[in-house]
Amino acid sequence: MIDINLITRRREQRLRAAKYLRVSMLAALLFVCALCLTGIYFVWSVYRIKADIREVDSEFRKYRTDARKFEAYEKKIKELEPKIELLTSAQQSETHWCALLTFLSERIPESVWLSDLTSSRQTLQPSEKKKIEKHIVTFVGGSVNQRTIGDLIRNLNYSPFFPTPLELHKTNWDHQKHVFSFEIAGQLAKPIGSGGR
Repeated sequence: MIDINLITRRREQRLRAAKYLRVSMLAALLFVCALCLTGIYFVWSVYRIKADIREVDSEFRKYRTDARKFEAYEKKIKELEPKIELLTSAQQSETHWCALLTFLSERIPESVWLSDLTSSRQTLQPSEKKKIEKHIVTFVGGSVNQRTIGDLIRNLNYSPFFPTPLELHKTNWDHQKHVFSFEIAGQLAKPIGSGGR
């Protein structure tokens, strides 16, 4: 009976050992599968990260190209700003001169004509902080009599363009042509051109 129990025990031990061997092999196989899956996940993650890096690098290159273009445009804008300022000033100056000439043409008496118009600037600096710019316009022309020259001065005095009285600098009688030539000067209310626009 002892032999039978011994055989039975050995058989049970072998069955148990085989069972443990199967369980341990299954556990090892599961561990290897988990390890392989983890490795595949890491490889896939590295591939995704590299793809993201390539995408970001491509976007960065595009951004850098756009940034260079933007800097070039900013530089060009800075180069053009003085020209734009000059053109704006010239356009405003032209508008003011047209307005002045229109104003003048509406107030010239019939028997008076202008042959020349000049403008000059004077900068006065009574103190270090204050700078006064005078814009003087001089009219040269002719008339058949002196009364119409006075009418012209009266028409232009205290106007939006000439807030102070105009000055008659000279008059001459031309005996051969029977006309008076004159020169009148007046200070503009606001300088026209680069400084005053």
